[in-house]
Amino acid sequence: MNSRNKSEMDKITKSASVTPILNVSDIATSFDYYVDKLKFIKAWDWGEPATFGSVYFGDKVELFFLPGRAGQSRDMADDFCEGCGCVSEHHKICWC
Repeated sequence: MNSRNKSEMDKITKSASVTPILNVSDIATSFDYYVDKLKFIKAWDWGEPATFGSVYFGDKVELFFLPGRAGQSRDMADDFCEGCGCVSEHHKICWC
């Protein structure tokens, strides 16, 4: 790795974060556990009852909860914004 690539990688590493999508059996129970026991903060939920949601811890750790869908072949492919990967159709927001 040359010094330019290392410098670029250091910038990415210092600013990057990941948001895993966890397959959960019950989103309300997952919120309770992560907020009450692990001290995460509830960021948002979507739907009534909630069908998607997020918790965070600090400024680099965020988890999405998706009941019974994560990892399935259809999963959220139809919900993603074409080209950028955000969930614009699912949330009516585009983060690009």
